[in-house]
Amino acid sequence: MGYGIKSASLRRRIITWSWRAAVIGGLFAVASCGKSPQSGPVVQPTKKVELVLFSAPWCTKCKDKHPQIQAQIKAATEYAPFIKFKLYVTTGALSNEPPTQALAEEYNANVLHIDGPAFADEWRWKNFRKLVGGTMELPAAALLDEAGNVIKAFAPGETTFLVDDVVTTSLEATL
Repeated sequence: MGYGIKSASLRRRIITWSWRAAVIGGLFAVASCGKSPQSGPVVQPTKKVELVLFSAPWCTKCKDKHPQIQAQIKAATEYAPFIKFKLYVTTGALSNEPPTQALAEEYNANVLHIDGPAFADEWRWKNFRKLVGGTMELPAAALLDEAGNVIKAFAPGETTFLVDDVVTTSLEATL
């Protein structure tokens, strides 16, 4: 039971030292329990941004993803006041029909419920092409600074448009 240590005095010192180290470690753990490490000052949002969402009545993924984005941003209560939403509806009820302002407002009010104005995108996806570019796929979004410059255009499409990417980038842009 001496663990190869022949001196009783040395064994007592090692046991005492080990015990003290365990007690100090335990006290440190209890004292820091529930506290997050502070790596620097807490940064608060200060910049206002606008998240422009592109949708259409026939786009099933839009009906799912756009409300998710808004809900996650609203859940980040300290950031939410710095992010405004705008919705552009790119087509009519069918993909080959131009949108109308009445359809855009009705679609938002009855389906998406985005907290922001809804507009009919000028026919053939004029604002989409200007802000997002690339292929004309939905869902899509662009994040704009206060001057209306594109901070980031998010990859459009059913599989490439990622809710978490849109939310994280939008929140970070307010800092």
